[in-house]
Amino acid sequence: MSMKLRFMEQKPEVGRGGHVRIADRRSFQISTEIAAALVEVEPGHIREIHWHPNADEWQYYIAGRAA
Repeated sequence: MSMKLRFMEQKPEVGRGGHVRIADRRSFQISTEIAAALVEVEPGHIREIHWHPNADEWQYYIAGRAA
């Protein structure tokens, strides 16, 4: 089992208004209890509405702003 994930080499999932790279059990087998996502939202678009009933979500902004 690999303990290294080259996140930016992962092909992103493309959606309307942006794309996302996800590191979870499917793409990084050693990650059994935590997941990470790099979400890039194009100007003028928003993230899809979603919730996590059994987990917290942390967000860290590299550029731009959230309203």
